[in-house]
Amino acid sequence: EEGEVPIFHDGPCRSIYSSEGRFIHEMEKGNMYRTRDPDKALVYFLPFSVVRMVQYLYMPDSHDRHGMKLAITDYVNLITQKHPFWNRSLGADHFMLSCHDWAPFTTSFVPLLFHKSIRVLCNANTSEGFNPSKDASFPEINLKTSEMSGLGGQSPSTRSTLAFFAGRLHGHIRSLLLNEWKGKDRD
Repeated sequence: EEGEVPIFHDGPCRSIYSSEGRFIHEMEKGNMYRTRDPDKALVYFLPFSVVRMVQYLYMPDSHDRHGMKLAITDYVNLITQKHPFWNRSLGADHFMLSCHDWAPFTTSFVPLLFHKSIRVLCNANTSEGFNPSKDASFPEINLKTSEMSGLGGQSPSTRSTLAFFAGRLHGHIRSLLLNEWKGKDRD
């Protein structure tokens, strides 16, 4: 329950970061996926939003992420001091989810979060610290409204787009994909 909106317990439900916000909201509802008894929990969700940290704590073009570092460091320190669950596994049974490109970097501010906790990331680049032996990749969706109806789109055999990514050519995979497909399709 620690942390306050908008950085904690909230996330964007419209935009390319919809997966992050929708997941946080589903977890907050607490009906199907959540127990209020920590002794019954199999894993512990860390409900912070990297998207919201960037939105509220980062000054555009400043290259100063100190506010984000303080927020994540203070939050994990609070969890470790208040609850025994992090300390018994050093965070290995805790997970976070983010669809922002800065999530791997943001989690690096807390070494145990980066190296031990499960990081569910839409940005699953091993060149940026994604560890497939403990981390999980999560699909990114771009919801125009906060409604989830109509997800999935056309059947794969009728789709005209084979692959999509947004952002720069960071990571090894994006460069490989671009080299393979660039100029080979009129679109």
